[in-house]
Amino acid sequence: MKIQLLFRQMAIWAINGYQCYLSPYKGFRCAYAQVYGDRSCSVYGKAVIQQYGLRTGIKLLNNRFQACHEAMLILKIKADQYSDNCGETCGRKMGSCGHDCGDASHSCGSHCGSQATDACINFSGGFIQGCCGG
Repeated sequence: MKIQLLFRQMAIWAINGYQCYLSPYKGFRCAYAQVYGDRSCSVYGKAVIQQYGLRTGIKLLNNRFQACHEAMLILKIKADQYSDNCGETCGRKMGSCGHDCGDASHSCGSHCGSQATDACINFSGGFIQGCCGG
């Protein structure tokens, strides 16, 4: 029993480390959280591991990663539609508005409205990037 608790705590510690030291610098948000307005995969992973233990938690988290990959594909479609509708490639900066698309407080005004922020928040360097390596 104690070894299982130790592994559970180690997994939670690893997720905490990811959230504190890697996630803030990766340049994109969890695709699942962006599309569905739910918790990020790392927050979800911590919760299911705490609640169900490491073995079941990892199975549930794997299912979530698959759903996150599907969400990343949805965001890619949105970004492609934005690019087609606005005549610009969606990048980290939005042409005339000059605001970082990842900053939800800016919508790029009259350029494309909130569609620009929604489509671009996970778009970087020509590829959509989700929390699952998409």
